[in-house]
Amino acid sequence: MTPDPPESIAVRLRVEGWTCLVVGGGRVGSRRARRLAAGGASVRVVDPDADPMLDDEDRVVVERRRYRSSDVEGVRLVVCATGVPEVDTEVAADAAQVGALVNDATAGRSGDLTFPVVGRVGAVTVAIDTGGESPAVARWLVARLDTDLGAPVAELIEIASEARHDLVATSGQTAHPQWETALDDAWAHLSEGRRVEARLALRRQLDL
Repeated sequence: MTPDPPESIAVRLRVEGWTCLVVGGGRVGSRRARRLAAGGASVRVVDPDADPMLDDEDRVVVERRRYRSSDVEGVRLVVCATGVPEVDTEVAADAAQVGALVNDATAGRSGDLTFPVVGRVGAVTVAIDTGGESPAVARWLVARLDTDLGAPVAELIEIASEARHDLVATSGQTAHPQWETALDDAWAHLSEGRRVEARLALRRQLDL
């Protein structure tokens, strides 16, 4: 009997100051190069036909040539995004040899990490990953979250943050047995546009 594969875990990776390599400068590779650069990484993209728009990206250096095994030296994270299985497999194997983390953009279940679709609603960051089965569904879900929940979520965070600070001021701690009920009550009002009532309901449940 074949054992079930181990469950993956969700982590938030800080790449600031990292040297990263993206092999493949098409649509997917370009998107991942930009995300890494936005996180503070120094990114090198290797692809003879890399997207010209990458030339204008800060923290991204484009080398328009074919991949060489030596490209992985000194790199902490490698993205395989050529779309050619033989090449991506070679890149992943070379990266593993030097201990670099690997993201295989072609085979979502392979490699060490995936790039979830990320949405931000106020102070909340939402990451959705379908295990490589359907990135389109992940993007659709994030769009729905922003459209359907955006304003109420931002307001909920604001009034909950205020209440949290007041709890600390009055009791010296943020814990309260009624937090979940308080948030449920507040959300019921916010979803119908009643911000004042939401704030009062949340604070009442928290004895504020």
